[in-house]
Amino acid sequence: MTHRHRLLRSVSIVLILMLVPIIPFALFGVQSEDWFQQTLIDNNALAAGGPVAAAIIITALIADILLPVPAAGVLAFSGATYGLTVSTLIGWFALNAGSALGRWLGIHFGLPLARRLCAEEELDTSRLWLDRFGPWMLACTRGLPVLAEASVLLAGVYRMSAKRFWPPVLFANLVVAAAYSALGHFASEHDRLGLALLISIVVPLLLLAIWLTFSRSTAVSR
Repeated sequence: MTHRHRLLRSVSIVLILMLVPIIPFALFGVQSEDWFQQTLIDNNALAAGGPVAAAIIITALIADILLPVPAAGVLAFSGATYGLTVSTLIGWFALNAGSALGRWLGIHFGLPLARRLCAEEELDTSRLWLDRFGPWMLACTRGLPVLAEASVLLAGVYRMSAKRFWPPVLFANLVVAAAYSALGHFASEHDRLGLALLISIVVPLLLLAIWLTFSRSTAVSR
């Protein structure tokens, strides 16, 4: 088997893991956004804040590892509801909890699936790739839909150590939580929450498209 063939087979592991968040998004994405609109935005009781809204926000962000939750929009709403500092702390906690869940799922369920689909040599090649670029991948994809979840699951599959996993994840989650909380907070002060929520949906998708385009061009050049 050629090096190029081994690389393509190794990349298939990443693509398989990407299906974990993609399939629920394709099946339930519209319903999820409708629930988000009705529950977090149209419900005045939640808009007033309080522990119920905080619990829903945290639950939604943790569930984002497996369900099609518009995490950036949830964080923007949180920023408008709780202010920059409190929202950032809520979002950071929830994103870290979701990352821990994704890593745990990858550790306990990802490797058996990968072994069914790929040869041991291909798994070793993917593991070497993750050892070299894993922390950068985790940090750079935290704000990207689908890839954020897939990268965490992949780190679990190859049992990336906590020492290498958590520093980039903690830092990137803090940046993401603060950025979208700030967007929601400052937009609400100028009565532009609707625009902020639209931006929070469009920007991650745009960043994902740029990432995929760059990755494809890099792969072709090699």
